[in-house]
Amino acid sequence: MHIEEFFPPYGIQISAAELTMRPIRESDLEKLISTLEKPIYNDPNVDYAFPWYKLDRLSRARSVFEYQSKWKTESTAHDWRIPFLVLIQDEIIGSQEIQAKDFLNTKTIISGSYLFLAQQGKGYGKLMRQMILALAFDYFGAEYAYSEAAIANGASRGVSRALGYTETIGETVAMRLAKKDFIRPTIPLQIKGAENALFGAW
Repeated sequence: MHIEEFFPPYGIQISAAELTMRPIRESDLEKLISTLEKPIYNDPNVDYAFPWYKLDRLSRARSVFEYQSKWKTESTAHDWRIPFLVLIQDEIIGSQEIQAKDFLNTKTIISGSYLFLAQQGKGYGKLMRQMILALAFDYFGAEYAYSEAAIANGASRGVSRALGYTETIGETVAMRLAKKDFIRPTIPLQIKGAENALFGAW
């Protein structure tokens, strides 16, 4: 028996251009953690860096391992999370996560991501967000998407604006996107294994 038969999220694969995205498995964690030595920010001391990014090497590894080990057992039909690897061939270039709170009532997903510095400026950040939004809107039944960024994080805000999000600026920038306003990629995008893969559908 293949694991996808009793845990359908593992069967999801999204492809566009040279990018492939698939959910993170336990067998990926050692390789994933080893890649986290790579820089994400030009300035590692920016205020909006991920909390785990500022930890020492061992603490960072433990934090990521614990976080990525929980999503399979803690997710429900109402509250769920699926973290994806972003790959070029077999090279991990970043991660894109999708999650929801009270999804059956709100039909809203929340996205978050990181992309290693060497791969930034190539359009990958925009494309990987489009890939996860296509999954959410076309297969999971989402009607809205939400994201958040620091006011100073121009790159993240730029991606959101390019995809049709509207901004509300407070201490941080809250960004909301309706399905009808989603600006889709102009290149072909393929999603496999997503039918009945959402928590609560099996």
